[in-house]
Amino acid sequence: TSTVSSIGTESGKVRFTTLNVPLLVGQSFGLSKLNFRLMAGPMYSYILDNDQNLSQNVRNAYQDFGNYRNSTLGYQAGAGVDLLNFSVDLRYEGGLTQINPAYGQRQNVWHLSLGYKFL
Repeated sequence: TSTVSSIGTESGKVRFTTLNVPLLVGQSFGLSKLNFRLMAGPMYSYILDNDQNLSQNVRNAYQDFGNYRNSTLGYQAGAGVDLLNFSVDLRYEGGLTQINPAYGQRQNVWHLSLGYKFL
């Protein structure tokens, strides 16, 4: 979600639905019941949909604000813990390319994943 609020009392939000393809390299260490993981690597992101909720004043002032690129390159870095069959990952995603070159916007996102291993 991008938020614009530097125009007095005007504000707007943009929400993205993306398909991310990370290529992560990692290292795990620990015991069989308790395992820790570190991971990092490049990522390709493709915007499937964006939902813009901008006021008319924001649209008038920044006519090209909503011109977003369909795909970007970035990176992810994070850590994870496996405890028995449960897993938790926390990753940071940073943008290397701008999603809107006119305003220098980049995607920067935190991901929290929870999982359960059935096998």
